[in-house]
Amino acid sequence: MIAIGFALATLFVAERFVPLRPGTRPLLGRLLVNVAISALAFAAAMVLVRPAALSALNWASERPFGIVHLAPMPVAAQFIVAFLLMDLAFYWWHVANHQIPFLWRFHNVHHIDPDLDVSTAFRFHVGEVAL
Repeated sequence: MIAIGFALATLFVAERFVPLRPGTRPLLGRLLVNVAISALAFAAAMVLVRPAALSALNWASERPFGIVHLAPMPVAAQFIVAFLLMDLAFYWWHVANHQIPFLWRFHNVHHIDPDLDVSTAFRFHVGEVAL
């Protein structure tokens, strides 16, 4: 966790010294908005997503469920296949967020940040996280 925080702080500082484009808004005000939006999203993730994901993981671990059980393979290969399939599912969810107007209304909060930096990566509408 400390390593992730250090990496994010390093990226944030690097973005100040070597921006891809000049900023258009005052940094402090934009960061306060991003932190507030992100805090609500993290709260929704802890209250809604985490318990649902843990429940689904427990259910799936108790029975041979999922595509990785269709063919015998080593545990490392199962992990890699499962990770890639999960990543593919997240990709298609992201595509859906861009193409379905109802979902775009929530996802747009992430894209409407006037200046992009590492804080934008955590800027998600609480409704998108809940969905």
